[in-house]
Amino acid sequence: LILASRMNAYDSVPHIPQGDERIGVPIEHQTPLRSLFGVDEQNYLREDLTEPLQVARWLAEWGISLLNITIGNPYASPHVVRPAEYPPVDGYHCPEHPLIGIARHFRIAQAIQQAVPHVPVIGSGYSWLQEFVLEFAAANVASGAVQLAGLGRATLSHPDFVRTARETGKLNRKLVCRTFSYCTGLMRAKDHPLGQYPTGCPPFDKEVYDPIWKELQAKRKDSVPPSPPK
Repeated sequence: LILASRMNAYDSVPHIPQGDERIGVPIEHQTPLRSLFGVDEQNYLREDLTEPLQVARWLAEWGISLLNITIGNPYASPHVVRPAEYPPVDGYHCPEHPLIGIARHFRIAQAIQQAVPHVPVIGSGYSWLQEFVLEFAAANVASGAVQLAGLGRATLSHPDFVRTARETGKLNRKLVCRTFSYCTGLMRAKDHPLGQYPTGCPPFDKEVYDPIWKELQAKRKDSVPPSPPK
C-alpha cells in the first residue's frame, strides 16, 4: 500500500448560467477573496499558490507517495475542473476557451511538482485534448512538469487506450472522448435505487449505456438532452 492524495490547488469562484445561452458567469463576490484556496485575493482568475505549495510540502514531509493535482469544484465551477466542449445537464457553457483551462491545470500542477520534486505528481485536465492527449502528456513528463499524466473521462470512452497507444503509437479517433458530458449527466442523476446511475459513455458505448440514458430521459423529460446520435 502507498499513501496517496488528490489535492485541489485552486478554487476559482462559483459560476452560474446566465441568459438563454447559459454561459457561465461568476457569482457576485467582493474582494479581497480571503476564503478561497489558491486564489489571488484581488482577482479570481489569477492563482496564488502560496498555501497550496505549503500543503504539498507538508504532505511530502508526512510521507505522501503520490499526489494528484486537480483544480476547481465540480459542482460550483465545473469548467475549471474539466475543460469541456459541452456542459453537463445541470451546468453552464464554458466562459473561456478550454485551452485556457487546460493551461491553468498544467501550470498549477507544474508548480506543485517543482515544490515536491521527490513526490510523483499526477497532472489532470487532459480530456479535451482528445487524440492529442498523448503528445501533451509526453511533453509534460519529458519536461519534468509532472511525473505522471492522469486521464479520467477519456478512459470511459476508450478503456483500452493504453494498449492501443502501445500497439499503434496513437489513440483511436473513433473512441476518443469528445467531452460531451453524458458521463457527468449519469453521475449527477441520483434518482436511482442505488443512489446513482452507472457512469459510462453513452456516445461510444451505446449497447450498455444508451438504454440507461433513455431510462433517465423518461424520468426527466424536460431536463435531459436526447440520446447521443447513432
